[in-house]
Amino acid sequence: MRFEPTVDRWLGRALPGRYDPAEARGESRDAYAFLAHHASPAWLKPFDDCANCSLHFVAATGGQARGDRFPHGVRPRRVLAPLLSLFAMCGLLPGAEPTEGIVR
Repeated sequence: MRFEPTVDRWLGRALPGRYDPAEARGESRDAYAFLAHHASPAWLKPFDDCANCSLHFVAATGGQARGDRFPHGVRPRRVLAPLLSLFAMCGLLPGAEPTEGIVR
């Protein structure tokens, strides 16, 4: 899925230097639309069941494994975005309102 345009657009971006609620909302909106189009409804059940939720594009390795190796190395992509959104939703991120980044 890495090379699907929507996924590639987000995984190719670095996280901003400061938490940006508008970017978090945009990423969550695009992830929801992507899953609604390409996956079964079960993938969106947690989002639909939770009052405070956001969706993110992340890659723990940044590449495809061949056998038991990653020929191009391991480069995590955007793995801190979900944690930052969680901190913002809980009011733990300085300067962020607890509802920032939530898409409903």
